[in-house]
Amino acid sequence: MKRLPRLALAAALFAGSLAGIPSLAFAGNLPAAIDGSVTVMHTNDIHGSYKYSYNAGTVGFDGLAVLYSAQGNGPDLLLDAGDTFHGQSFATMSEGKSIAELMDTFYADGYDATTPGNHDWSYGADKLRTMTGYSTTGTPFAMLCANAKSTSGVWSSSITKTLNRTWKDDEGSSTFDYKIKVGVVGAMDESLGSSLRADLIEGTSFSGAVDAINAEAKRLREDEDCNVIVCIAHTLNAKTFAAQLNGVDALVAGHEHINLDENVTGADGKSVRVVEAGSAFAEVGLLSVPYEYDTKGTESTDDDTVAVYADKSDEKLYTAKDVNVLLTDPNKGSTYQSILDEVHDNKIKPLDDAFSAASSEVIGTSSTNYFYGENASGTHGWEMVRTTDFRPSKEGDTTKAQTIGHVICGSYLDLTGADLAIENAGGIRGGIAAGDVTAGNVIAISPYGNTVETWTMTGADFLAALEHSLQISDECNHSYELQQAYVAAGHTEQEAQDMYKWRDDSGSVLSFGGINVTIDWTQPEGKRIVSATLTKDGSTLDPAKTYTVATTPTTTSSPTRPTSPPSQTPPSTPSGVPASQR
Repeated sequence: MKRLPRLALAAALFAGSLAGIPSLAFAGNLPAAIDGSVTVMHTNDIHGSYKYSYNAGTVGFDGLAVLYSAQGNGPDLLLDAGDTFHGQSFATMSEGKSIAELMDTFYADGYDATTPGNHDWSYGADKLRTMTGYSTTGTPFAMLCANAKSTSGVWSSSITKTLNRTWKDDEGSSTFDYKIKVGVVGAMDESLGSSLRADLIEGTSFSGAVDAINAEAKRLREDEDCNVIVCIAHTLNAKTFAAQLNGVDALVAGHEHINLDENVTGADGKSVRVVEAGSAFAEVGLLSVPYEYDTKGTESTDDDTVAVYADKSDEKLYTAKDVNVLLTDPNKGSTYQSILDEVHDNKIKPLDDAFSAASSEVIGTSSTNYFYGENASGTHGWEMVRTTDFRPSKEGDTTKAQTIGHVICGSYLDLTGADLAIENAGGIRGGIAAGDVTAGNVIAISPYGNTVETWTMTGADFLAALEHSLQISDECNHSYELQQAYVAAGHTEQEAQDMYKWRDDSGSVLSFGGINVTIDWTQPEGKRIVSATLTKDGSTLDPAKTYTVATTPTTTSSPTRPTSPPSQTPPSTPSGVPASQR
């Protein structure tokens, strides 16, 4: 670190010696403390969303480039908190490589780091661990998971980044250069790891995420001399997670699909700023963490210290509307439009063209609309598949009933010959419109690379699972009605979901096949199913009889999971942690 300009310093010292003035008089211009901040632009749970759309409310990588450039010198770090490489067909068909390439190359130096979300493991642990550097022209981002260990390779725990800072006096004639070193540590909640398919994580184990982060944060401060520690984590409950952290200044979280900006007291008694930016690239966060650099009033940097005031941090959320504001700015709009076009035409379009070619192959036809949501565009798909699978949202309105889940379960029955089939709502992410059906349409329905398994359940257990699912759906329906009323009052969809939250296990609502049921919604949980008959022969479901049930591994890890057949051990997953929920 040095003070500039050197010639000015030498002249001042020389003049001081001639005049009998102490040489420290010039150093008095340097304040005892310099205020600054570390800025972190962040995303989470983009689930394969990738390009800007004002109408769809998606920022995308091209919109992100516009927001990034609008920050002047740019943010100090660009981080992601997981569930990134999986979800949209664009990502799934390339096994995440298309998203990784955009993260590398979309603008400036791309992302600095990400951490895995539970869905990111769908291509296997080894592919995920090496999911960086797919472009020869990009700067590879880091894949951080401090609590993961693999027999086939080493997972990175953290990165460091040294930020060069310059202080100037009011006249700009004197400057002082100093450095701030930032450590970034990443991890995934180990409880999410327990819900993953065994074959996808073979040879990989997960230790406690909190312990791993705390140990790495301590190492970064003591051995790497980091001044600021930022954690990126995919976790079930960000605030509860943050309360256990030690030596961490900020937590950039993912998995909950919410907008979050709160101070939480960590295990060391210090504030941790906790932020999360919605999902599906609908929001991008910009976190500013303030610090005070103590110069001691001298040029020497040997004893300088840095104090971080995480509780004074500032978080801003940007949406597609904010991108549009920049694009239509009368002074700089043309510049921002050029940036958007550059990223779209040179980075996104080549990948889009390759995806379109692969996904446009027609593999069949459908005579019926099996929508995911209200229409072929998937409007409110996430919400409605949880609430209207068994009943329309309004009395007498049958057009919005979600039948795609039953089509999926029917395919499981055809494939396996099982008696019954179930699929959780969290594993359904698309529908089928009438007409030609393409490979991309099919992948979009269930993009998570699941396998179909057969298990056994008694009739009583199957009915109990459906009854519990109906209760979850009923409560989701109530939340959805409140959300839509809130939107009608002028609020955004995200604000409505933040105000009237879904149940934590909303993804465990079950679609089913192989059975016809009559439901009385006026009855309490456990008494709503009036009758249940098998579709294959019309016989009444026998509570005492054992039936074969076709389903997916993510459904067997949900709270409504079936019992295990004698020859199979069910996944060890805590109740209430549906793997496909988010």
